[in-house]
Amino acid sequence: MQLKQFINMKPIIVTTFLLSALFASCQVHWDESSKWTLYQCDGYRMFHIPADSLKFYDNLLINQDSMTYFVKSATLLHPKAPLAWMGGYLASYKISGNLRKVEISQYGGYFYDEKTSAYYQLPIQKIDDWLSFLQNSYLKLAKHKN
Repeated sequence: MQLKQFINMKPIIVTTFLLSALFASCQVHWDESSKWTLYQCDGYRMFHIPADSLKFYDNLLINQDSMTYFVKSATLLHPKAPLAWMGGYLASYKISGNLRKVEISQYGGYFYDEKTSAYYQLPIQKIDDWLSFLQNSYLKLAKHKN
């Protein structure tokens, strides 16, 4: 490769490395998450509830080991990936002392993290167990309320 061609490619190479670093910094370290909490909220209203208002909703601290087991295998989805949202769960977790809100789909094994504005999906082999875990946890929450 000629020196002139390399110099012309230099901005592209630098930009690629910067974008890679930025993308990596947006990744959530799920194994550091804690205090996973499920909230009783139904319908699309869950998308409009600010994280600081979650304390006003009935909630249940769910099994942390199970939740960490599931979410640590999640992968970041492409921002324009086709998603079918058919109901879901409202949840939160803490990481580095900060409360973060997530919406979890009842279909497809994916969830939305509001802080990173990103969708994540579990591996297909874990989806059924994860959805069963979430449904059982939500039923415990509903029973606890009554």
